Amino acid sequence: MARRAIEWNVGDVFLVETEGGRRFLAQVIGKGLDTMKSALCAYTLVEYAEGRIEIGPADFITVQFTTRDLLERGKWNIVGNQPAPTISSYFENYEDLMRSGFFGVTVRGSGVIRKFLEACIGERYWDSFADPEYFEMLLLPGLERPPTAKLHDQS
Repeated sequence: MARRAIEWNVGDVFLVETEGGRRFLAQVIGKGLDTMKSALCAYTLVEYAEGRIEIGPADFITVQFTTRDLLERGKWNIVGNQPAPTISSYFENYEDLMRSGFFGVTVRGSGVIRKFLEACIGERYWDSFADPEYFEMLLLPGLERPPTAKLHDQS
């Protein structure tokens, strides 16, 4: 018997757990197209503390259309809901994207996002992908690689 998908909503705050067991807050800020099985999510390096779910745009390090598999399977636990920020702050053409069926949008795998957060905190190398600049492309404009990120050539 197939397990029923967990329902999620815009504004839901959820936890992304790294391989090392650290849990970071993230938020669903928009819906993707159902056929793409994605959600527009904002990710932070704010570690979860029991009862603290308040995050906002100043905390976001990346905003990505992300596969929602780990969210719907309960691997990314929903811990609350709060008003979502305005999407146009991150995607000026979001309404146009919706009307076009999100044509041309890149959807990142949930596993890639977890690896990105791990790289941000030094649990994995920042330059570990085939394109060593891949994680740089995920950062919000104006943000630099976190100081906790490690490169292969660092001792």
